Amino acid sequence: NSTDTHKWISGTADFYGLIINTAGEKYVLKFSTDLELDGGSECLSLPFAVQVGEPERLVVVEEPVQSKVYGGEAFVYQPLLKLVDKGGNLVTNGVTASVSISLYNKPTGGILLPWTNLIEPVRQGFVQFKELKINKAGLRYKFQYTLWMMNEMGAFNQTEIMTLGEMCNGYIRVNRCKFTRYRFPTSLSS
Repeated sequence: NSTDTHKWISGTADFYGLIINTAGEKYVLKFSTDLELDGGSECLSLPFAVQVGEPERLVVVEEPVQSKVYGGEAFVYQPLLKLVDKGGNLVTNGVTASVSISLYNKPTGGILLPWTNLIEPVRQGFVQFKELKINKAGLRYKFQYTLWMMNEMGAFNQTEIMTLGEMCNGYIRVNRCKFTRYRFPTSLSS
């Protein structure tokens, strides 16, 4: 429901660069003029559909920053991302892709583990990482996510589609210890 106004030039009004972000069906454009014309001053286009476009960006839906992260322990909230087109529509069909995760910065030399879970496939437009953890506590860890798309030869190529996550702090978990009270002799006999 937006309006774009153009002037008539030699009986024609040209419209360029019109954009509809949301994929859907039965869109209709309405053209109207303030001129008195035979047949009325409004005209409707035939219904048309807007399809989901090519992958444009990765959007972080959920990350470990939503809870405390402890060094050496799996994140409570595992990274969840979605793949969208220019209009923000979820790309669900016609794409064989995976997303890799890496540490963008390593303030304490931490390593993202397990190695086998650092790349996950895109399924129905979403990527869900599992059982990830950082082996060392540290402040200001940041994740980098990279999209890999399958080419015509069946190999995955890194794309230019990347995104950075929020800063994440890794803490050391301090377990409560149970202490037993011992009585030490005040003097030692030989």
